[in-house]
This record gives sequence, structure tokens and C-alpha cells, in this order.
Amino acid sequence: MDEMLLRILDCIGPKHGAIKDLANYLNISPNVITNWKNGSSRSYRKYVHQIAEYFGVSTDYLLGKEKEPATDSDRFRLEDDIDLTDVDIAFLGGFKELTEENQATIRDMVRIMRERQKE
Repeated sequence: MDEMLLRILDCIGPKHGAIKDLANYLNISPNVITNWKNGSSRSYRKYVHQIAEYFGVSTDYLLGKEKEPATDSDRFRLEDDIDLTDVDIAFLGGFKELTEENQATIRDMVRIMRERQKE
């Protein structure tokens, strides 16, 4: 098994129904995940972004570029659909330290850029 699959399986853990829940989220059959586990498919690679989002870890963690998944203290939410890592925060120059007005401006800018990207 490759590192990415091991990390995905670690995120799934032993919880009953976890495979089915992930499969539902990815809109695939649970049998696909079973195929990942037994090595007959490596299609999990095309779902790396969705899997990372589902488990609340970074894609870098799943890909083996980070040793530990991000913790809640490493991540925070600007709003329901805007998730920042500490790298993003550093780029923004300390989002938490900005005034409410400036934070709102950044939220609006991100929303606008996302809408433009969808077009």
C-alpha cells in the first residue's frame, strides 16, 4: 500500500459505517473503497481533494508531504465555505488581527473570486 492509501484508511478508522459514509460523500459505491483497500484499484488518487475536505485534513497530509494532519488550532473558518490553513493566514498577514471591516472585505473578495472562477 502506498502512503496516501494508508493515510486515507487511517482517517477512515475502525468506525462502523465510515466507509459507507465516505462513499456517499464521494458519490461512489462502498465497493470502490473496498477495492482501494485490497489493492485492485488506485482511483482514490482522483478524489484526494474531496477526501481531504471530508476528513478535515490537508491534501499535503494525504499525499505524505506533511507528517501530521492539521489540527483545529491550525485551521479556522472565515465562514461556512471559506477554510484557511496557517499558510493562508500567513499570506493574508494575520487575518485574526485585522479589523472586522477588513475581514469582511477579504471575505467578499474571496467570494467574488470564487464566483468568477466558476464562470
